[in-house]
Amino acid sequence: NVWMGTANALYEGVALCKAESNGELVDGTVPGFVSIDDPNYVDPIDKAAAMWIGTHENKTSMEGESLYAWANRMDTIYFHIDDPSFSANDEILGGLKELKSDLATCVDVGTSQDDKVEMAYKMRVFADDVVKYMTVPLVQSLISSMAAILGFTTTDLKDIEDYVILYALVTLSPIEVCDSSSYDDMYATLVTKGKSPDLDDFRNALNLLQSLYICLG
Repeated sequence: NVWMGTANALYEGVALCKAESNGELVDGTVPGFVSIDDPNYVDPIDKAAAMWIGTHENKTSMEGESLYAWANRMDTIYFHIDDPSFSANDEILGGLKELKSDLATCVDVGTSQDDKVEMAYKMRVFADDVVKYMTVPLVQSLISSMAAILGFTTTDLKDIEDYVILYALVTLSPIEVCDSSSYDDMYATLVTKGKSPDLDDFRNALNLLQSLYICLG
């Protein structure tokens, strides 16, 4: 799962900085990490960026199978691609740049221990924010797939029910913490009965999902 791999790489960067702030980084090495002085070391934030962006250079690119292109395709459904009011990719790229800079500062021998502690906390906040914005196209994809089943939109995708189940499985988990009863209802409708959807239940689930955006970050 490339989405989860991207998120994990972000938190690897956070963990590396936290280890450095705790004085656990000895000779560039932390248990579980490749030494930052090793020729095979890969900056975890660079790894996250590579998994999200792929080879795209054009910020409006929608071609290919990268997560970056997928997020742009979702933006065209909910916003105009040239509308500067919001872009999940812009927020994600901004967060990645900040995280890369912060990690470099955190592992720099010239950075004070107090600054490293502050940097570790700051990186955790930015990583959480990036993951929040990474969730946006997931929610958009779930709603778009549900809308296609309900006949609100058209789609060229086959087996659209499978897409609903997939996006529901990766999107709904935060709602369980926030509102377990609503989570159980939506899971039953979108996952358990997803292959043979009841349209009335789907409409109710769509309305419920839209009322619980706050639970999704």
